[in-house]
Amino acid sequence: MNNGPSSLTDALPEGWRERLQLLYRGQAITLWTLGRPELLKSKLFALCDRGTDLSDCLALQPAAEELKVASPRLEIQDLHPEWPRHVQAILEDLDLRLGRGV
Repeated sequence: MNNGPSSLTDALPEGWRERLQLLYRGQAITLWTLGRPELLKSKLFALCDRGTDLSDCLALQPAAEELKVASPRLEIQDLHPEWPRHVQAILEDLDLRLGRGV
């Protein structure tokens, strides 16, 4: 188990707990995962911030509209003046990799 991402719960949008998805229910443990909107945004943030999770972002096959909705939230995650431009470049590259172009 990795509880490292637990600190990211502060950055999740209101209502995220209501969108949790059951992952596994056993006799001794029940596991939940983020709903698609929060999972996608967390993976996109990791891609923008650390250059990781590209394969996860591709596997999630985000629609163009999902990227458009995620963009404003991603752009405010860092105060560096070039961050919003960096986010847009990453999302454009992802869109190209998904075969849609810009």
